[in-house]
Amino acid sequence: MEARRHSSMSSSFFSRPWQDLYNVSVRVPSPLANDAKCDFMNAEDVDDDEHNKSKILVMLHVDAIYEVFKRLSPRDLVRVSTVCKKWHAIVQHSTKSLWQSHCERAFRFFDVNGEETRKRCAEAYSNNYKKMFYERNRIRTDGLYVSRNTYVKACARREIGTSKKEHRPARVVVYYRYFRFLENGEWYSKTSPEPVRVVKRTMYDGKKANEDSSVNVGWYQLDEKEKEERIHCQSAKMKPESGYVTTTHFWVRLRSRLKGGSDRLDCVKLLLVDEDLDANEVLDEEEITEKAKRILPTEENWESVDDYEALYRRNLGAERQGVAPGAYTSGHPNSDGQRDLQRGLNTLVFIPWEECEHHELNKDISEMDFYITG
Repeated sequence: MEARRHSSMSSSFFSRPWQDLYNVSVRVPSPLANDAKCDFMNAEDVDDDEHNKSKILVMLHVDAIYEVFKRLSPRDLVRVSTVCKKWHAIVQHSTKSLWQSHCERAFRFFDVNGEETRKRCAEAYSNNYKKMFYERNRIRTDGLYVSRNTYVKACARREIGTSKKEHRPARVVVYYRYFRFLENGEWYSKTSPEPVRVVKRTMYDGKKANEDSSVNVGWYQLDEKEKEERIHCQSAKMKPESGYVTTTHFWVRLRSRLKGGSDRLDCVKLLLVDEDLDANEVLDEEEITEKAKRILPTEENWESVDDYEALYRRNLGAERQGVAPGAYTSGHPNSDGQRDLQRGLNTLVFIPWEECEHHELNKDISEMDFYITG
């Protein structure tokens, strides 16, 4: 008894660091760790203080957390990475499994199939799907692209006691352009004075959008295959009384204000084309192709989006420097029935569905007279 007591006392007083390794089982690495290239063992060791851990971190195994993360949207996945160091390590170190499905879904519009997306990721991004998701622009379908446009409108003169010398009162008019893109290539557009929180109810529901006469339903495609930031949107409306169909063409440039955002659409050209259906039936395939090329924006139009002075003059309605405001080609068609519009071409800002109710673009003119898109 004395010897046993002495040995236990000696071991407690003379402990060695390597003695802590005795009778400690080493956990077999999860097969998901090799797939996701994520050091789950290090992720578990980030928070060593058991007293400061929340109950969910203590109860859930890292593999269970990983399975939950795979089913989150990209926006929510980035949000959970800010909860704690452990979750941040899981999200940041995963370069494939957590992001591959998001890339295949986000770039479905640009690539033919998932195989082309995987090939593009292997060639250009070293098989790093997270890097591809952040650096490659994409059309976002989880919200609305909105632009806020304003102009000054003079009020009507009073019939009695007015003269040309008297000043006429004026007011600022606000209206919005709304774009919604669907994964199948459909495109919804709407121009309305109603704020975002009101229009969201219509644009979110595809059935309501198709039943609303003020919503234009069309499709969108790449203007050039090599340049993924150039998007062409097109819709058509029939006028039975005249036998004409009016086609609306929008050419926009996609860019990101923040890394991986894809949250800005710069309007390059807005064109309305009035066409006679009977006349189009006579044209052959070559003539239809040549007619479609004539309405395309020039390379100068795409480059002018970065010229802020040109954009300012365009918003004023001036074609070139020195032309007085108001001398713009507003709505009179040319010989081909084309109307090149110059107003209402402000940059569209992306707003997710969950932020539509409380976004700053809901403010009226008394609270916000001008909005800088960035």
